[in-house]
Amino acid sequence: MLNYDILGYTAMAIILLAILMDDLRHFRILNSIACFMFIFYSYHHRTWPVLYLNCAIVIINIYQLNKSRIYSLILWLKTHFKQPNRQPIPFSPIEEYDNSIAVTIMISMVIAGILSGALLFIAYNISGLFL
Repeated sequence: MLNYDILGYTAMAIILLAILMDDLRHFRILNSIACFMFIFYSYHHRTWPVLYLNCAIVIINIYQLNKSRIYSLILWLKTHFKQPNRQPIPFSPIEEYDNSIAVTIMISMVIAGILSGALLFIAYNISGLFL
């Protein structure tokens, strides 16, 4: 077996393990790891639909993992920069916020954007759409 075939079988095993998870957060983390492995596998075998699908799944997983943090950031911004005579709209049941949460969320979103942009850039350049 080739090294890339082992990578594909390992990614398949990780997805099977992820399906057994009860916690959705753990499922998304394991699924993202397997998707990264499938991206390399599909690049080597030149299966572009598989590569595009796994890039999209990674982006969706990163968004879903950070969604609660995004809502917390929005609520924090609305409570600290609210306009007079308006009540802030709650987006999350979390009541306490500090600056470290906002900084963590912004850094993770920047990293997620850079990673997803790099993946899409690689996928488009590999497929020959921009030749």
